Amino acid sequence: MLTPTQIKRNAIIGCFYRELRRFLNDPIQTIFSEVFSDILLFVVMYLINPQKIILVMPGILIFASFNVVFSNLKMTLFVGKIERVMYYQLSAPVSRVNLYYVYILSSVFRSCIVSCLLFIFFNLFFSGLSIYSPVLFVLFFALANVAFASLSALIILHLKNWNEVGAVENYIKAPLLYPDFNSN
Repeated sequence: MLTPTQIKRNAIIGCFYRELRRFLNDPIQTIFSEVFSDILLFVVMYLINPQKIILVMPGILIFASFNVVFSNLKMTLFVGKIERVMYYQLSAPVSRVNLYYVYILSSVFRSCIVSCLLFIFFNLFFSGLSIYSPVLFVLFFALANVAFASLSALIILHLKNWNEVGAVENYIKAPLLYPDFNSN
């Protein structure tokens, strides 16, 4: 007989496994399309100003991770809310806070996969690329992803239709992409 703690732990692990399986079942759509679009962004920025591309690479990594986190949470939370399957998830023997952690951590995990693939590409493109402090880089990257995933989840839970999702993507997420790239 399982104790309530074991049931709760198994439910959390099951939810996390379902979220990971959801985007690992179709890696071309969920992972490689993100990597490919960010590589195209990198190439365009390189063609605009090749001298400043080293300064832009961390920004592209952060933007890519924010984009992945937002799209993963959008497909999990918003589509689940629209199709009314979110209510089945909320009726699991797990607290809503634990489900929130599952959604955040699975989004951050997918973001780390995409960012690692991009970082490998950047290292192949620039062989002399180095990180001053890898521990601080990973810590900052993880904190930034968790913070943006939390903010994205809160925003997505309050959206009511696809027009509002488009407005968030156009007015909040897209301006993160356009730095002052041509200034001296």
